[in-house]
Amino acid sequence: MEDINITKLDSHIKRLPDTFGKLEEFTKNCNLCNLSKDKISCGFGEGDNTSDIFIVGVSKYQLENEAVYDMLKNMVEKVLLINMDDIFLTNILKCTTKEDYKKLDSEINLCIDYLKKQISIAKPKLIITLGDAFNYLLNKEENINDISGNLYRYNNIKTIPILHPEFVYKNPSFKQQSFNDLKKIKLILEKL
Repeated sequence: MEDINITKLDSHIKRLPDTFGKLEEFTKNCNLCNLSKDKISCGFGEGDNTSDIFIVGVSKYQLENEAVYDMLKNMVEKVLLINMDDIFLTNILKCTTKEDYKKLDSEINLCIDYLKKQISIAKPKLIITLGDAFNYLLNKEENINDISGNLYRYNNIKTIPILHPEFVYKNPSFKQQSFNDLKKIKLILEKL
């Protein structure tokens, strides 16, 4: 069987629905890759999809550990002083799987268009990327430890990469760097 050329699939992305409800339904029925066959669930996102703030990870599985999710929640609620329900938390990979996302480049390249469509519909004012999500969204190859907390732009939307809470949880020596990055985000939020 011949390999699928992902660049030929661009035409399907142009036909994606223009509302969150229809896009979510479309995403739930996606079968472009093998993840759709082995998925645990389909996660379109949670929280307020009209929020000015999007938090984007690569895989929902990275936040399945309750302690890691609680760390993210504390970052948002105790440092940024925003209720978790008032932001929109989503991931590049819409199918939740236990596979290591670093082995899923072709799947990520297919799923990223759903995320880009979510962003184009909602038009948030700030995107906070968790860990490697920054490199996938902006098509870069940066070391997240070197760029976390810096301000970038994705389609003219302020975008700030931060260390993934899972990484900080496993490497507590990075808590101070993470806290400093959040303080920078708080300053930017005050000016939105």
